[in-house]
Amino acid sequence: MKEYQYFDAVDYFQKKLNVICMALGIDGYNVSAERKLDAVNAREVVISAMAGPVGAATATITYEISVYTNVPDEVMNMLNELARTESGKTFTSEMETTNNEVLSFSIIPSYMTPTIMDRDLEIGPNHGARVIQYASFGILANVLDVKDITYKGEKVEVAQSTLNFVAQLSANNKSGENLMKSTSTGAALSLSLTIPSQSGLLALDIISVMAGAKDKNYQFNISLRVGDENGVTIDKTYIMSTATINSVRGSVPSLQATFAEYDE
Repeated sequence: MKEYQYFDAVDYFQKKLNVICMALGIDGYNVSAERKLDAVNAREVVISAMAGPVGAATATITYEISVYTNVPDEVMNMLNELARTESGKTFTSEMETTNNEVLSFSIIPSYMTPTIMDRDLEIGPNHGARVIQYASFGILANVLDVKDITYKGEKVEVAQSTLNFVAQLSANNKSGENLMKSTSTGAALSLSLTIPSQSGLLALDIISVMAGAKDKNYQFNISLRVGDENGVTIDKTYIMSTATINSVRGSVPSLQATFAEYDE
């Protein structure tokens, strides 16, 4: 039986860092699960799994990425690029259980910013530094999540999305029955999005409606896909019901908007 693990973290990080190093034009770093004390060139990445909750259907694993280097600025660029390109990028992995079952998992990574922890470490004949970064991986089997949101053909980068379906019920209590049964007399669909407050087709149209430059019933044609290529695509026309620009000094501004399905 294969080792009981959700994915091979050393192989995963090695492949990701190889691509980033090539793009940045720097020499590659060797990734391993433990530090090689006889390393001379000090281009070493150590991946350590930390404690995390494991449930019946989900798990969260956090890894500490420790880089031992003589060029900490180079490592900071490498790890910042890792966080920028891989955060939120879902990938799938298979795991063999003790019952010889093969389960497919969706894994969603989230990265912290890197930090220089120790300077003037003795690494062979050299002196270097240790740079660390934390990465958490949310793991769920057969996940159904909103994968893509597009507006006017442009992909929308979303921090959070909520799709609501609300039905208006009519209760009917037949004679001789103690419990009432319900039927739906009407239903409504609404979509709430939180996006970075930066230039984009959706953000500019939202602000234009808020400013009165576009009609209050301006139609937003938004498409979202739930699940993978075999999932469900929801294409709807909405009008905006609420919108808020959250701007806090020292924090990244965000734009929150709620849309109700348009009655054509």
